[in-house]
Amino acid sequence: MDNKLYRDNNTRTNLIDKTRAITMRKQTIQYSSPLDALIEVAKRLSILEQQNHKDSEEFFYQYNQGLLPDDAVFVEWANDYRHYLYLHQELNKKLKNVA
Repeated sequence: MDNKLYRDNNTRTNLIDKTRAITMRKQTIQYSSPLDALIEVAKRLSILEQQNHKDSEEFFYQYNQGLLPDDAVFVEWANDYRHYLYLHQELNKKLKNVA
């Protein structure tokens, strides 16, 4: 298997209140394989889908149409979904090369 490290950069935002500053924290998680990364991103997406009663594909469509606000949770969800799509595509390419 590929020995590259796959990084997942998440930016977390905590809103103190509307009149105070926004605190940003960047977190880097390294995975030993694209499959491990895909599994972890899929778990996060599943949690967000359950919390928001919406699947990620529908959320992403609405978010990209500007129908949802750019709050921290939605920005993180959109980034996780983009990461999921990228990892899924990369794994599919590798599987096609094997077959």
